[in-house]
Amino acid sequence: MKVIVNHCQYNIIAIKSRTIGAYSPLIIHIQQQKMNEERLKVSSLRSICEVSLMRNHLAITNVANVPYRLIRNVLMKLKVDHLCKLEETNVLLIFEDEEIWRNLLAMDFPLHVGEAFQRKRDEIMAFYVSFVELHDPGILRDADLMRGFLRFAIKKDPESQKYRVPSRMLYFQYQEEMLRKQELSTQRLRMRMQELHDEKQKNQIVALEDPVFCEKRVNSTSKISERSSPFVKSFKEHQKRQQHFKSGGFDITKRPVKRVAFGGQVGSLGVHNCSKNEAKVVPAASGTAMTQTSTAVRKPTYVRPKQPDTPPRAKRQSNEPNPFLKRRKPPSRPKPLNASTQPVHLPQEKKPGRVKLKSTKIKRSTKSSIFTTPSPQDQIFDKGKDRPNAYIFDSPQR
Repeated sequence: MKVIVNHCQYNIIAIKSRTIGAYSPLIIHIQQQKMNEERLKVSSLRSICEVSLMRNHLAITNVANVPYRLIRNVLMKLKVDHLCKLEETNVLLIFEDEEIWRNLLAMDFPLHVGEAFQRKRDEIMAFYVSFVELHDPGILRDADLMRGFLRFAIKKDPESQKYRVPSRMLYFQYQEEMLRKQELSTQRLRMRMQELHDEKQKNQIVALEDPVFCEKRVNSTSKISERSSPFVKSFKEHQKRQQHFKSGGFDITKRPVKRVAFGGQVGSLGVHNCSKNEAKVVPAASGTAMTQTSTAVRKPTYVRPKQPDTPPRAKRQSNEPNPFLKRRKPPSRPKPLNASTQPVHLPQEKKPGRVKLKSTKIKRSTKSSIFTTPSPQDQIFDKGKDRPNAYIFDSPQR
């Protein structure tokens, strides 16, 4: 079987050598040695253990007394929580796993990838010492060991003359800051939700078994100053109108009637009631009061109060005729002209106190036929002109 494999490999090498150039037995010999070394090569125990650990890295719980160089590739696959637990079992790992924490910092906080420096070395030293003292205080007794690890971990930058802050320390600082911001945002959100809930409860409609009706306030105490100027102006005008019209407006039915004639007694309720009582008392006295004069008690009769003496009003004497009693006569119309008779011109009476105004109408030279012939009323008036006046208001001299 091995002979067949070697023969096949020899044929492959021969074909390759032909493509390169002429047949060379030296090249064939070198290639055969390399294949023999690879076939005889055996994996080391370290590589076999590392492969096994990387396949089962989630099951690792303790790495005490294991140097960092042996488990470096395994720790590169772990997450933060798992790495912290393994560091607690072997506290010396925190002095050498800087590159692992730098990768975690770049993955979880990409905005804070840059290196940080500070002047004080004591803070960085306190960070390492506190972790060792908390999880494995026995190592602190070996001062030389601690001094060597601290000198290896804490390094000073020659350009800025400052100490570089470890990536593990920066990672936990950024994590605390992020948690603090999340807590503040959660608190603000909680307060906002509580405000919305209170407002919803305040505006919620509640059914009442017996609704309570409050009386309307007459004088409102609302702050007018908070209103706009047009509202304040209209409100003041409304108050003025209410003061002027106390009853809310004019009502003719509620207006008191003031009597002037006969001292204000005409049309009053007292006079009508008294007249009715007198009418009832008089027939009763004529029928039965004559027989029982000694025993019956007379009913009180209403005595009409005396009216105050008012001086008689003097009549207005005027020589001039009353213009309302003066009857206006229609103007006389001329009689129709006949062929045998000549026109007779009657004297016209002057109308007192009448001023003619110039008319703005267009004057016409000709008149209509309506003005030429007298109307039937004018003819009747002309016939009864010589008769005596039946009414005193018809006399023109009054």
